[in-house]
Amino acid sequence: NDGEEITYFIRGFSNRAYFSPDGGTTVVPIVPPSETELPETQRFGGISTLLGMSSNNMFAVGSASFDVNESTLEIIESTEDNGCADPDVLAVIPKELCVQRLEDFLYSTEPVKWSIDNDNNYVVESLGTLITPHPDDTRVFVSQALDVNDSGVAVGRSPDWIDENVTEPSSNQSVSVYAVIFKDGEVL
Repeated sequence: NDGEEITYFIRGFSNRAYFSPDGGTTVVPIVPPSETELPETQRFGGISTLLGMSSNNMFAVGSASFDVNESTLEIIESTEDNGCADPDVLAVIPKELCVQRLEDFLYSTEPVKWSIDNDNNYVVESLGTLITPHPDDTRVFVSQALDVNDSGVAVGRSPDWIDENVTEPSSNQSVSVYAVIFKDGEVL
């Protein structure tokens, strides 16, 4: 708004997984569910990470964004208080840059397994987590699958309550991250 032109470089996404079935000739992006299942106004690039693949059966594991954090979405949509739609903010930077600066707080990720077929199509399966946070808990929780075998059994890490007896967590329940196995629809 002061007449000085500034050029910004904006990323289309912060993390994107790719796989190559043929040693690099073909490279296939793995688009996270948040970029295909959420309304267009809530698609900000998403996160997908591929951390391990099986040797023979074309299973891949990692993490992906399925949803956006509601508190961060409120900041993005806010027309006041330095939100990304605030005219005072938009006079200085584009909305996309404002959103990019909030990426660390935008997504909770879930551990996933992709089953890849011979035509390089894939089906994504959320592997689950150990916890279900309180509805008022606005923290970003990160869970990942780190490797998978040819039977589709994956290993990784997931947040869980420090107090193992918690059945109804508070909105700020103490949490830590634990090693887990993802097998037959269960997180162990």
